[in-house]
Amino acid sequence: MSRCLFSLVALICSLYTYSQCGTSITTGEFNGTFGTTTVPRDLQTPPGGGYSFGSGNQGGQPAGRYAVISKSYYPNWHSTYMGIWSYAGHTTGSDDDAYLAVNGSTSIGSFYKETVSLSAGATYTFGIWHAAAFNGSLYGLEIRVYEGTPTPTSTPIARAQTGTVSLAAWTPLFLNFTTGAAGDYTIQLLNSSTASGGNDFSVDDITLVANATCKPVAYPIIKDVKSGPTTVNLGDKPLRGNETGDTQHDWIGGSATISSLPTNGFVLTYDGHVITQADIDGGGYVIANYDAAKLSIAPGPGTPGNATSTSFSYAVNGKNARSDDTTYTVNFAVPLPVTFGTFTASLSNGNLVINWTTGSEVNNDHFEIEASADGTHFTTIGTVKSLAPDGNSTDAIQYRFSVDMSSNLTALGLGVLILGGLGICFRRRSRMPFACLMVLGLAATIGGCRKAGEKVADDSKLYIRVAQVNKDNTRSYSKVIMAVRE
Repeated sequence: MSRCLFSLVALICSLYTYSQCGTSITTGEFNGTFGTTTVPRDLQTPPGGGYSFGSGNQGGQPAGRYAVISKSYYPNWHSTYMGIWSYAGHTTGSDDDAYLAVNGSTSIGSFYKETVSLSAGATYTFGIWHAAAFNGSLYGLEIRVYEGTPTPTSTPIARAQTGTVSLAAWTPLFLNFTTGAAGDYTIQLLNSSTASGGNDFSVDDITLVANATCKPVAYPIIKDVKSGPTTVNLGDKPLRGNETGDTQHDWIGGSATISSLPTNGFVLTYDGHVITQADIDGGGYVIANYDAAKLSIAPGPGTPGNATSTSFSYAVNGKNARSDDTTYTVNFAVPLPVTFGTFTASLSNGNLVINWTTGSEVNNDHFEIEASADGTHFTTIGTVKSLAPDGNSTDAIQYRFSVDMSSNLTALGLGVLILGGLGICFRRRSRMPFACLMVLGLAATIGGCRKAGEKVADDSKLYIRVAQVNKDNTRSYSKVIMAVRE
């Protein structure tokens, strides 16, 4: 009986601890949610720091103005330009869900502050959700925590920055800090960007959590690929985490942060965006609404020929805190089939010449040379067989490909289209005679409008890459380069 009573007490205590986990102790501005509103209103505690409340229609101008607004007031507070502040708040997403809108100052200043009484030697997590006023509005924010009331010469005990941000999508920023003595602490939000154009942003759901164990948890992932390194979609192995203390689960639809680039020179892409070191240096690449099918990884120009694995770090973002980093690992069954060395492309008097070298080749069948007018949509313009004996070599091999780019084309983009069309004609004569004639007729008609012997416009661009095709028809790609005019 006593053991049953003890178990019941333990259960009650654990439930009480769980109920307190993640509860924000922020009391100002409707516990940091900013509540609801249909008209601009002032903050409960004016921030000072060079910012002033902008009331009524067009109150969001000039720089240095702020107001608590909602989507229901759009576009009256600022203007219809680029749909500034035309979105809903982060808390509920309703039209009257309020958030703090800020027309960034041209000098660094505090647009929000709060004083809270904290325990001694305790760990806290302060968090905000922020967004650009419109897509392309470059801004940067900083969190500072001071012991007591700060003076102009005070040094914060902790700080965190967003880096440069430009997306009109709610994105989290969290700061963990440990207090010294018990007493009052001042938390400030400042703009770190001072640009006179753009520099407009929003903040919502400000939280301060006292229990460090309430952080969400991210879990390591291992994905095994049966082929050699190639472009791999990571949709079947989603990022995983939990925030409630329950079992781990796929983080689809949640917010996550890519916190390091892949090892061994691999390239990580999300929804068409290549994640760069600049993204990582800005606090990590934050994915606001994670879709597993949009994340992929591929070998890059710097991937060594003996590479059979790569890994990167990620974290999951909860409502009040970000998890510690964990590792996502991708293992390949065999090494990279081909390692690319030097790679050049030149265009002279209408003749395109491409040179490249390979450092090693494994089961290589051939190369396909691809061209593009925009660097995104590529067309195959030629094929070169592997010079390696039976497709295998550990020695450097040099390759060369050239093609005559007719001088009477209207643009290189059209030239690529015609070359691709010719390739289709040659390969599928019996299936597409009419389509091929249409392509050639269009080229001839447009080309005929140009002066005889007129060269392709000097400002047109041609992007080149080489696809390596293995004997099992899997492929990998070189880097993309631009043909140099000579």
